Amino acid sequence: MKKYVLGVDVGATYTKLAILNLHYRILAKSSFPTKNYKKDKLIEAISLVLNDLIKRKGIKKKDILGLGIGVPGLVDFKKGLVFYFVNIPGWKRVPLKKKLERMTGLPVFVDNDVKVMALGELTYGAGKSYNNVICLTLGTGVGGAIIIDGRLYRGSDLVAGEIGHIPINEKGPRCNCGNFGCLEAYVGREYFLDGVRKSLKKTKKSIVAKMARNMSSDITPELLEEAAL
Repeated sequence: MKKYVLGVDVGATYTKLAILNLHYRILAKSSFPTKNYKKDKLIEAISLVLNDLIKRKGIKKKDILGLGIGVPGLVDFKKGLVFYFVNIPGWKRVPLKKKLERMTGLPVFVDNDVKVMALGELTYGAGKSYNNVICLTLGTGVGGAIIIDGRLYRGSDLVAGEIGHIPINEKGPRCNCGNFGCLEAYVGREYFLDGVRKSLKKTKKSIVAKMARNMSSDITPELLEEAAL
């Protein structure tokens, strides 16, 4: 009888990994900076860290149901094929499911990160009492997913709900996707922080700038939160 599942969240900033029991309680977890690795090296790192977690917990692979992985890009979830990562360079038409199944020896399910998050919220979280749910994420990128009548709505091009790359100003800043003025180019993590840094250069009375100097720190979301308090 299967006892465990593995979960991986590949973010543009960090990749997070976990072992869970079938009640979805986290038994072990780890993370590493995504940008430290390029394409195939990132896949290898995921496999190595998962194997290390499995070994540390003394779990047998035959007891693992499978691996679910959420990624920030356009995915053919049936084939486990990643077409494109906007915020992670070098990822185009990567057969992630095939590669990870070969490396781990486990069944692998790959889908867009916000879509799997929406399904999680619908089943176990804030959306479990509702049939229609909109899930939005704001991090390194901006994403969205739509649940209609209890089912994930993907759209004909598989990107329904992806509001991050809706252009809101055709003369706006260039986005990582190549277009100009996307929503993400204004409120995505790095774009937002770059805007803060530029604003700080125009003033000498900022609490944020003073805190950054005192802590020898770059401008981060955590620093902005602390300054606001």
